[in-house]
Amino acid sequence: MDPVVGETVAKHPELFKIVTPVKIDVFKNLLRNHPNPSFVKSVCDGLRYGFWPWADISKPDYPAMLDLSSTAQIKPECEKFFHDQVALELDKGRYFP
Repeated sequence: MDPVVGETVAKHPELFKIVTPVKIDVFKNLLRNHPNPSFVKSVCDGLRYGFWPWADISKPDYPAMLDLSSTAQIKPECEKFFHDQVALELDKGRYFP
């Protein structure tokens, strides 16, 4: 319902690709006797369609965007670790270039 979020998703759907290595149908089948089937359905729906649509971001005093990257002080070894992790996630298709 948030207009900023709605506009971002509409303009950039490629940023919100759902990737999960979980075989959801197998997972659901393994949980067919779970005592809380509503919970199982909720988790499976979240894995299949994403969990973010139900996020509540309706806090009027929160900014629509907050960029503190210019104030960050990062140690060189931490920056290398970060870049290595990004490269790994890109290779696995879990980050958008």
